[in-house]
Amino acid sequence: CGSCSTAAAATMEKTLVVVRHGEGHHQTTGKTEPLLGPLLTDIGLTQAREVAQHPFFHSTLHAARQPLFVSSNLIRAVQTLLHAAPGKPIVIQPLARERIVNHFDWPSHVDALANWLRGNSVEADLEPYQEELRSLQNSSAVQDEESDGDDDLHSRYIRTVVRTDAAHQSLLGLGSYSANRERARKLMTWIATRDADAVFLVSHGAFLMHVD
Repeated sequence: CGSCSTAAAATMEKTLVVVRHGEGHHQTTGKTEPLLGPLLTDIGLTQAREVAQHPFFHSTLHAARQPLFVSSNLIRAVQTLLHAAPGKPIVIQPLARERIVNHFDWPSHVDALANWLRGNSVEADLEPYQEELRSLQNSSAVQDEESDGDDDLHSRYIRTVVRTDAAHQSLLGLGSYSANRERARKLMTWIATRDADAVFLVSHGAFLMHVD
């Protein structure tokens, strides 16, 4: 039964390997790709390839019987995982996105990301990202004063996550973003219910401080 398999996955002992994305153009030139955002720099690509040779990453992957590869929905994280674990299928999980400070932290457009993945022959599961967009589309909360008839779903998604992160910013500093702590908790719950004995997660520095 479906609930039985979920329960079994939740009790399976897992190793979680967490990686921050490599250097991106948002940290150097400020260059962005339309609808995708900043790509990795040459240094970032080298850093991603070096992850594959890291002793812990390499040994965990070698020992894993059922590995799972998870990236945020930002292109720089996807690129990092692609080069750290070449040829492996990637799950695009929006819960792992960056905490938004500016437009460099906006998630990649789902269609542009899908096209990029296909163009680079990457097998990927975008269902978690698509599910989040469907949830937003079905929510009456998106029908606010900022929306209009020509408003596309990605624009509404970006506005929603920007507003969510900004609304929960604490005066105490980065470590007190309650929305991101809650998102990290949801991500860990989602990971716990996957049928995998090793999970390789690529995410972002400001968000990862909330993952424990």
